[in-house]
Amino acid sequence: MKIRQLPGVFGVCATVLAYSSIAEAALINRGGGLIYDATLDITWLYDANYALTSGTDPDTTLDGRMILSDANNWVTNLSYYDSVRDVTYTDWRLASMDVDLDGTIVDCSAVTAAVCQDNEYGHLYHVDGITAGNPGLFENIQGNVTAGGYWSGTSSGTTSSWAFQFSDGISPSSDGSNLERNNSSLLYPW
Repeated sequence: MKIRQLPGVFGVCATVLAYSSIAEAALINRGGGLIYDATLDITWLYDANYALTSGTDPDTTLDGRMILSDANNWVTNLSYYDSVRDVTYTDWRLASMDVDLDGTIVDCSAVTAAVCQDNEYGHLYHVDGITAGNPGLFENIQGNVTAGGYWSGTSSGTTSSWAFQFSDGISPSSDGSNLERNNSSLLYPW
């Protein structure tokens, strides 16, 4: 999930480090539990399972996973206190996998870093090198394949939406079949 725009959009997605010095320069630890992505101009929560660790998981799973409607409600109602700046942020959103809203879900494993900016989760994984095994500046990135991944705010129809799996970096293929999830699936918000 993502926050709002401070000097850019804030993201509740907690996943970003880097394998290269360029990627490291793009991810900046702002303190207060916030990681700024200078390339995407968003800020992520450094805790990729904040719904669980904050004690605000609305579902009975008690592991941070929830259905899409609960994930949207959770992120919409999230109030995050930044102790460094003494500010509470309330304008969060789920990550987008179609930033330019052209209806195309970019598979970041097959495009340039510039094109990959259209898929915020894909950019974290394929460009910044963030995985469950290599969380970089983040913590609690859930990589268990059976857990199903992270909800995005990008719909793929009336009953399904796009999701991203950080364990293997799978993002939707050109036919859009890889991580299209039914809205009643239990996934993590970020």
